Amino acid sequence: MRHILRNALLSLTAVGAFASLAVPASAAKLPTFAGFVSPSGVVSGISGFTGVHTGTGAYTITAKQSMFHGFPVMTPTTFGINGAIPIINLFGEVCGSGTCTFKVLIFSLAGAAMDNGWVFTVIQT
Repeated sequence: MRHILRNALLSLTAVGAFASLAVPASAAKLPTFAGFVSPSGVVSGISGFTGVHTGTGAYTITAKQSMFHGFPVMTPTTFGINGAIPIINLFGEVCGSGTCTFKVLIFSLAGAAMDNGWVFTVIQT
């Protein structure tokens, strides 16, 4: 058991030491945005993003296209458990006419739409 833990620690140390080498210098300069979306669709923790709860488990987040220099990529992650284990999916993303729109859906393991808080990160490609 001691050898397994030692090897795992050595692996994590090696990954940490070389992680900065895996990211191109240009990527380190890309603007990154992050925020929290409540189960009712309110965006907090960041300015410039607005949210709408369009139905059970359905959310639309918008931002001005001028905030981004390239194409934005959103990664949503559920935050907490609201009665069932949530599964989150970025259903669609469109930028045009001055606005970027991100559509997110949340379901339970049983496949039923559900409301839940979630966080997001947006980077540019």
